[in-house]
Amino acid sequence: SDNDELLFFSKDSNEPLWTVETFFNRSEISANGEYIAAGNDELTLFSNDSNESLWNYDLEGWVRSISFSDGGKYIAVGTEGSGAQDNQIYLFDKDSNTLLWSHNVGNRVYSVSISADGDYIAAGSDDKGVWLFDNDGGSVDNKQPLWIYDAEGQVRSVSISADGKFLSACSGRSLHLFGKDSSTPLWSWTNTFGGGYVNSAAI
Repeated sequence: SDNDELLFFSKDSNEPLWTVETFFNRSEISANGEYIAAGNDELTLFSNDSNESLWNYDLEGWVRSISFSDGGKYIAVGTEGSGAQDNQIYLFDKDSNTLLWSHNVGNRVYSVSISADGDYIAAGSDDKGVWLFDNDGGSVDNKQPLWIYDAEGQVRSVSISADGKFLSACSGRSLHLFGKDSSTPLWSWTNTFGGGYVNSAAI
């Protein structure tokens, strides 16, 4: 909030269950409601029963996007900043602040999306890139993508299907649909109705 607070509610009341008096510019809750991730220049993980953090991790840059796999097992994070090392994609396991892997995109990461099983992670970046990663090991600080698609504009939103087989991405005035096995779009659509930008994708 504008009061530099993170507030956690249940559906049954407009009174917060708990509050953390810290500024976070992004937050996300797992689908089962058990975990809350919040970010500034750190990633902080909470459980739903306490405002005491489970763990923290110092990031390069500021958090722009957070995505949980089903049950909150894995957490994908995208960051942005002015420094060469500030624009990263990170993957964590909820049980530890030990980084599983990261990749330096080079330009701000607008959006990340992780499949329900945590096997695939999609990202969209300021340098017109759509990125797809898997969850299989690799270099901790230089995880290599499965593929990259060079779009026609900033990729402000990506969304991956629950089974990880398909992902959508919006870039400039266009929307693209991909299969996980190829960077060639299955189809693309361009907004010709007034020429407005496509700002959000969902699948």
